[in-house]
Amino acid sequence: MPCPACGATPTPEALTCNCGEMIVTVPKADEATSQVERLSFHGRGGDLFRLLIKNLLLTIVTIGIYSFWAKTDFRRYMHSQLELQGDRFAYHGTARELLIGRLKALAYILLPLFVLRMVAMLANNLGLRIALYAVIILLPFAILPLAITGSLRYRLGRTSWHGIRFSFRGRARDLYQVFVPNALLTLVTFGFYLPVAWVRMANFLASNVYFGNTPLEFEGKAAAIYGEYLAGIFLSYATLGIYGFWLQAHLERFFWQNTSFGGTRFRSTQTGGGLMRLRLVNFFSSVFTLGFASAWIQVRTARYRAEHLEIVGKLDLRSVKQEIQKAGALGDMVVDGSDMDFFLGV
Repeated sequence: MPCPACGATPTPEALTCNCGEMIVTVPKADEATSQVERLSFHGRGGDLFRLLIKNLLLTIVTIGIYSFWAKTDFRRYMHSQLELQGDRFAYHGTARELLIGRLKALAYILLPLFVLRMVAMLANNLGLRIALYAVIILLPFAILPLAITGSLRYRLGRTSWHGIRFSFRGRARDLYQVFVPNALLTLVTFGFYLPVAWVRMANFLASNVYFGNTPLEFEGKAAAIYGEYLAGIFLSYATLGIYGFWLQAHLERFFWQNTSFGGTRFRSTQTGGGLMRLRLVNFFSSVFTLGFASAWIQVRTARYRAEHLEIVGKLDLRSVKQEIQKAGALGDMVVDGSDMDFFLGV
């Protein structure tokens, strides 16, 4: 099938054709007539703005205590506006769980860091002080795999669609075995090893995501993105970072087109131009409104990500069975505020 933009004929297994600045999705032969399901996001900026204002005022009045209820309300709203096959997603987390998670994070992580800092400040021995500060700096990186697995286990475990819960079943100790050597190899190769590290992390994370009793599968190979990655680094420097939007869109498409669920496959239609327009509009909206457009920015971003993710193939739920996994909110509160919501995009 020729590319409708440039007329070139891609290889039969190709999913995309690069046409200058425009990237056109070219379906496989067996996907051309397949059923395509699209996500949709129905949230409105005005509704979210009212929710955020209410949450902000209650958080101020309660000296921050209501922030756990505010976060829960926000997640519940964003999940409930995401739809697939006429059925909305749902969030089942509670403020009490987040509160307990925050208390555990304070007790197990922040308090020890505070004690180490105080000891380092009072230490007279220079060698001991340097060692303690090194531990303080490295500790957040050391607990990162624990935080990632804990966060995904909690958030996905509290998310459902079609009455069936998601779950994350990866163990922190297994992620350490992936994360540590790949991070070190990326560091000593000055970033050259990054595509391999990224693909191995993506494989571990995606293959441990379950919908009911059915796992996702990831088949991506680093060799498929090495050329684009190296060219993207060079072009990003040459264009003062502008080409970074195209590199990010390419990596998004690569991740989703290599991720499957049962007899279906995901497909991202994001483009560098579309991603750049989204970010620029969001940036100027935030600047010119002094941050008051935050609700509209979050709704616009969620809608963009939903509308550019497709599921190719017939989604058969008859073999999917409910399997609820236990998960606490400690890991979720450790990574509080980070951009970890890669799966649902909200």
